[in-house]
Amino acid sequence: MALNLRNRLSRIRNAPAAPDLEPPGGKKPEEGTWLKAGGWIKISPGLWSRTVERLLPFPVPEKEIPLGFFSKRLHGLRGRYEDLVFFDLETTGLSGGTGTVAFLAACGVFTDSRTLQITQYFMDDYPAESSFVEAVNFVISNSKILVSYNGMCYDIPLFKTRCILNRIPFTAAPPHIDLVYAARRVWKTALPERSLSRVEKEILQIERIDDIPGRFVPEIWLGFVKTGLGLDKLDKVFKHNADDIFSLASLLVVFLEAALGKDIPLADPYGYAIMLSRFDPLAAILKLRILHRRGHPRALKPLLQLLRRNGQADEYIEIRSWERKNRRHQKSDRSPS
Repeated sequence: MALNLRNRLSRIRNAPAAPDLEPPGGKKPEEGTWLKAGGWIKISPGLWSRTVERLLPFPVPEKEIPLGFFSKRLHGLRGRYEDLVFFDLETTGLSGGTGTVAFLAACGVFTDSRTLQITQYFMDDYPAESSFVEAVNFVISNSKILVSYNGMCYDIPLFKTRCILNRIPFTAAPPHIDLVYAARRVWKTALPERSLSRVEKEILQIERIDDIPGRFVPEIWLGFVKTGLGLDKLDKVFKHNADDIFSLASLLVVFLEAALGKDIPLADPYGYAIMLSRFDPLAAILKLRILHRRGHPRALKPLLQLLRRNGQADEYIEIRSWERKNRRHQKSDRSPS
């Protein structure tokens, strides 16, 4: 089966190019020249890598990161900013499945509190997939804390599939912070949809210039594999991939500052309080208490749960008693005279 698939892919690659895609004179650029010009280094046949650095506009808080702030499953785990590895894939489709191939990966790490070092891996054709998967798998397996945006539902499952198909054992992933869940909770009421591009524009105030929308990325790489052309567009894909890592790191800093008490722009106060409750119950009780007094309908239940869990029985009994009396008054007011 693998041999038949390889033969089919070979026929696709060797198929004649469409007339409107042929370069002047019918010649393709010399292999790898444009990649080397862009700082790429060939590390094995068909596999390239490069490293770029980006400076964040604000530093990472140099305190331990409470991973439980982002998810219940990470409760009790902590780490430092130098432990983080930001991860993103570019693929040949947006729906996943065994027919979807990852061809570009970016992994970002902090070299200091403001400098983000981004290493990208690019495979220029299908035969290099095993090398590509092996290189990325090495990075993941040696990470202490992985950070992504929707990576738990898309990037990591897809990457596991590519490992299986290439007979490469997938090493168990490290603790994984998926910021899409935090974004959905905190900006549920403020943003109609919480894609990374929308969050970076509305919350981070980042405006990308001359960017390639993600929906066009598969077509650009597939066109390049078939014809060797479209290099200017592929350069924009590389930049798009690196920009995703930069936005991911910037977004994490916003959440880390929020964990230390700084307000999150446009945040739903209830969602923010629930995130706080995972590692700082006293701060969460304070916020939920204010929301309850203002009549926020969703604040009562988590407030009572936290009060009971935190041993604040007097306030728990007081609020329960007040709520019962209030419900009785509401029923009497609605009853016919």
